[in-house]
Amino acid sequence: MLVTLMVVNFKANIIDVQSAKGRPLPPESFVAWNSFSRIGVSDGLIIIDADASTGIARKNWITSR
Repeated sequence: MLVTLMVVNFKANIIDVQSAKGRPLPPESFVAWNSFSRIGVSDGLIIIDADASTGIARKNWITSR
């Protein structure tokens, strides 16, 4: 039964973190867990454990010929 719940949750995200530290989480385009924390990507930020955030640099490739 636990394995079935894990498979269904992987596809449908029935059981998921919706809020952190008393505030709802913003819409995220990517969420994953590493060995000790939750990583989310939202609006150009990498959010670690809903507390620390790091900006994502824009990809600007300047080619000189």
